[in-house]
Amino acid sequence: MKPQKRFSYNIDNMEMLINEVRKSLKLTPAKVRAETQYGQPYEVRMKVKRKRENWVDN
Repeated sequence: MKPQKRFSYNIDNMEMLINEVRKSLKLTPAKVRAETQYGQPYEVRMKVKRKRENWVDN
């Protein structure tokens, strides 16, 4: 099975995924990780709901 089939998001509905992540970021605290040569990384762990096949965006 292709990953996009399992995850339910693909290039055609990527805006829905981006919106879900942005909503979750407002509710989920970021944790500081060890600084690297590229700067200060942060980690956010969140659950992302799969898009239902019969999803209707109101």
